[in-house]
Amino acid sequence: MNFVRCPSSESSVRSSWATLSPLWFSAGLAFLLLALTCLTQERALWLKERAGVPEFPDHLLFQGLDWVRTTALSFGLCLLLAAWIWKPFLKWFGGQHHGPGAVRGAVEVVLFAFFLLAYGLAEILAFQRFPLTPDEFAYLFQAKIIASGHVAVPAHPLQKFFTSAFVAESRGELFSIMPLGWSYFLAPWTWLSIPWMANPFLTAVSGWLLYRLGRELFDARTGLAASLLFLASPYAVYMGGTFFAHPLSLLLVLACTLGLVRTQRGERPRRWFWVCLGLGIAALPIVHHFDLFVLAPLFALLVKPLFGSKSPIRRGILLAAGISLVSFALFTGWHNHRFTGSPLRVPFEIYQGQQNFLGEIPPEGSGTMVGIPSREEFGLRLRRLAGQWIQFNLVMFPLAPLLFFAPLFLRGRNRWDVLLAAAFCCLCAAYLFYRCRGGIQFGPRYYYPAAGFLCLLAARSFCLVADRCRAGFSKKWPAFLFLLSMAYELSVSAGTLRMVRDVTDYAAKIEDVGGWFERRGIQNSIIFLTPSKDDIHTDEVKIYLRVRNEPDFSNTNLTASDLGPENIELMDFYPDRRLFLYEIDMNRLVRGEEMRWSEIRRETYGQEP
Repeated sequence: MNFVRCPSSESSVRSSWATLSPLWFSAGLAFLLLALTCLTQERALWLKERAGVPEFPDHLLFQGLDWVRTTALSFGLCLLLAAWIWKPFLKWFGGQHHGPGAVRGAVEVVLFAFFLLAYGLAEILAFQRFPLTPDEFAYLFQAKIIASGHVAVPAHPLQKFFTSAFVAESRGELFSIMPLGWSYFLAPWTWLSIPWMANPFLTAVSGWLLYRLGRELFDARTGLAASLLFLASPYAVYMGGTFFAHPLSLLLVLACTLGLVRTQRGERPRRWFWVCLGLGIAALPIVHHFDLFVLAPLFALLVKPLFGSKSPIRRGILLAAGISLVSFALFTGWHNHRFTGSPLRVPFEIYQGQQNFLGEIPPEGSGTMVGIPSREEFGLRLRRLAGQWIQFNLVMFPLAPLLFFAPLFLRGRNRWDVLLAAAFCCLCAAYLFYRCRGGIQFGPRYYYPAAGFLCLLAARSFCLVADRCRAGFSKKWPAFLFLLSMAYELSVSAGTLRMVRDVTDYAAKIEDVGGWFERRGIQNSIIFLTPSKDDIHTDEVKIYLRVRNEPDFSNTNLTASDLGPENIELMDFYPDRRLFLYEIDMNRLVRGEEMRWSEIRRETYGQEP
């Protein structure tokens, strides 16, 4: 597949440079002018009037305008950068190369350091080190407990006021019901007071591992292209700024795959590969059960050489796998028994009161073995799965889903292309089964453990096509499309960060009520959260999603559910704290208005109309 250049090819490529660099430059200027002159608030208001939606809130309109303008500005700047680097990039992407040993140390160090810095700044400036969703809060809640040297903390004597999402109470103790693998990993970061830096670090390391894996399976060009596609994508930018467990799953998948590849090739792996292998097998199910399915094809690849050989490598793999699986079984049994009293009951049952012995699979659904209640229901689930695949056009780049399987149909493919595609299909099949049993899934983030494989397949498509275009004008198109995809990813990532910053700013009004009061100089208080009478969509269930306190209830401003006349119990328990009533009103939030709140007077509480 090596590309050998000839004089006619050189002249054709040079002529394409001369015609295409000005195209990059002019397109970049056009997008900059569009963003600065056309995407204005006056034009947005004019479009709103023409659309006949005068009731649409102006602040949401302007936020959407800011997101689009940020994306357009970023895209224009990326195109200007492409005009500057086009010539050396085309020479590198379409030139002669690129054995497994090419592009060593310096590129790896620069790649890791740059993206670690970029993701750290994104976490501070856009995500603001804040767990936005209840899932993230529950993970961080358990990490704080583990960092204190415990696996559970005593419940509050009046725990009924402090019910939080995904935090269960059993036998007078509080603990998170989320899988504990991520919380255990997050605990040291929490102890160091930098839990917000864990996922940016994991994402940067995953980018480095992806480069190493691509270089190992194919060549340095494919590895670097896949790493850049991954690290620049909105997929990685968003997940790298959250407190979700999926980035740890991705890192374990990549590390485990790299160890498996080295072992399968008959090379005696270094010691750390054994560590990666054991860690991947043992920790993946604890982080998120179904993520293990993404490795199934790679384990299948090992079966024949593993059991057909008597080498020390075979014994080492069997020993590492056996120890890992036994450790996982012992840990899971101890964990379940600690919180539920039975090694077969998972903590989720305590939270929901359900009998669910597999933990991840909801008990609802049919009585069939595969959990498919009907052909119509199965078709509906397949259509929804296809809809989630379409979302990859947004979280990566347009037509990305087509490139996941394109290497299977291109000349030059090998078995690794088949295995990577099969790994993604295995994960999709696992979650399809989960959803057919009644499980809930929130978009492409559940497929994030396979994101490295997807980027490798996409990069592989670009590189295989580039190798097939031997000379002439067509030689530039794979490089052109790859660079255009990178520009798209970087610009949408910039717009995503702007959107996250805006969402975090106004969501803090309901997700961080205690901090909202503290930033206004109010301390040593209890804030009763109550649904607004003007908002029929907010009920008691949505209130406890917003009750957030430290595991030891040491907050200067405690948030609690409003239980009406029963509030007197909590008032008497904290006689020296100020009392406030805070109304959660989603309609006011959408309109960009502050929530209504008032101070409660102890001496007249219950007497006021």
